[in-house]
Amino acid sequence: MRAATRACGYGLQERLAVYPRYLHRPERFFTASIAARIAGIARADGLARQQCL
Repeated sequence: MRAATRACGYGLQERLAVYPRYLHRPERFFTASIAARIAGIARADGLARQQCL
């Protein structure tokens, strides 16, 4: 998959199982402990801070 994606001029990026719009309003959608954990692993664009691909 990585090779095929790269051959088309794109790259894979790991995302979280949470939609980015929910990350921007964590107090509404998550408990405080979950919000703190997500804040530590998510970038502002909703993708995973640490890319393991």
